[in-house]
Amino acid sequence: MINKSMLSLFMVIVENANSNEFINKVIPLTIMEYENVKFSETLELSQVILLKSNEEMYIQRFMLILNNVIVPSIDLVNDGDKNPDVAIAYLNLIKTILEDETGVKFQTNFHLLMSNAKYPSIITSVLTTMGCMKEISDNSLILLKLIFNQCYKAGIYQFFITYTITTIENILGILFDKDTRQNKMLQIDLLYDLINISNNIPLLQSDKTNQIYIINYLDDLFKEAFNNVTSNSKEIFYRGLFGIKNKELFADHVKDFIVKVHEYGSDDELNEEMQLLNERMDK
Repeated sequence: MINKSMLSLFMVIVENANSNEFINKVIPLTIMEYENVKFSETLELSQVILLKSNEEMYIQRFMLILNNVIVPSIDLVNDGDKNPDVAIAYLNLIKTILEDETGVKFQTNFHLLMSNAKYPSIITSVLTTMGCMKEISDNSLILLKLIFNQCYKAGIYQFFITYTITTIENILGILFDKDTRQNKMLQIDLLYDLINISNNIPLLQSDKTNQIYIINYLDDLFKEAFNNVTSNSKEIFYRGLFGIKNKELFADHVKDFIVKVHEYGSDDELNEEMQLLNERMDK
């Protein structure tokens, strides 16, 4: 049976030899055996194999890796804090598959991913890892930013219809949790992209603009979670989300609302908050 030392050796050889013949010999010993061992090194080897594959062999190897490595990893990744090496390698592997400056490779690979019966479970696993330890969460946020931005460029709007609200809810859930230590700037960066993209894509819900749809959803969410925050404070937050275009000022706006949620919820400084909002929106 394959072991970690052998996988590490194969990685070095594949990286340096660039031999199709060797890769073809390695795949039955490693990729096809993954479900029996579930070593993170197999995911890392898969990443190297795809990077070293020529155009002729790429799709065939990608499909083998998708079905025999990525799909069998889903349950482990959903419990990422207990399987950090697998979760990080999994996220990096998917990132390698979807990274593409031209957009052509992304469209091909993402549509192949979408055609897999486990596609919803794969995306859910990526969303789930947002709440894991920082090292995993960082990789998840970077991958989600890549997927949303590439889907926007490619016009794959169904992804937004299915996952925009869920992703925003997950981001805010982590941002407002005082006990988490994930990278708040990565979370806010993804939120910034989602809000800005939502202004430029078809309707997420047929009877409302995307801005109204998202605000209504957030309002319902906040009514349950933050009943100490006033309507005025929420209105300022919503206006800033969609009105502040400078990324740094957007981040400051979100951080200010987090403080308001946790420390006080009054309208005592409403005029100052309105003035600050207008200043940020003007820049």
